[in-house]
Amino acid sequence: MNHQKPSPVSSFVMTKLNDKIESELCPTCVYLLDFALADLEAAVDAGTVFSCMSLCKVVAPYGPYVYAGCEVVCTAVGVNAFIAVLKKADLDPIYGCQLLNVCPVHDCTAKTCATFTNAGVIPQVSPMGGKVMAYARLNVFNESGPGQVVLKVTGPFSAPDITSRYYQADGFMPGAYEVKFEINTNDNDGTGLLWFKGKYNVQINACEGECGAHRPHSRLIAQANTFFNLTDPIY
Repeated sequence: MNHQKPSPVSSFVMTKLNDKIESELCPTCVYLLDFALADLEAAVDAGTVFSCMSLCKVVAPYGPYVYAGCEVVCTAVGVNAFIAVLKKADLDPIYGCQLLNVCPVHDCTAKTCATFTNAGVIPQVSPMGGKVMAYARLNVFNESGPGQVVLKVTGPFSAPDITSRYYQADGFMPGAYEVKFEINTNDNDGTGLLWFKGKYNVQINACEGECGAHRPHSRLIAQANTFFNLTDPIY
């Protein structure tokens, strides 16, 4: 199961051959903290939380699924344990859920845990305003714990970069995965993002834990680099 905040620029699909039935509690916890970690921490800091109900009501604005997820996780671990973890500094969704003992720790200790192969973009040359598909094959050799797949695009648009993060709360079991990102090169009025013609570099990272973090159980396990070119739009 993949949980992530919606991205206006990219969408993501990752498929594993012979996928396993997953435990729901870890993905539910990661999904909850991805959306509402700051809100939950603020509620705990305010000192007014004494039950799962009083804690979880602060996430109700995110919708019924987030609220229900909070109730499930809080009830499973106990409100005191939940509060104790939320009081810790420098959390991210995966590490927080590992501290709650609802997400497993499977540190890959091998020199090479996984590799990307056959990375590319289709079409590699596209008019501005179209969609392109970045893809790669992720070959996992050794089990790794819960983590992320991250897309980073750099190029001559109106932002330093575009980074989209997608959680893999069940981790990476040995096997082959097809990774696909659909990238929308339409200008986005809501964010002010403007695309211009030129070369765009694409980097795909697979990480144990949160990519770029220095917390326990965090590590880059594979990286792929590719590119595409945008040309003048077709009218």
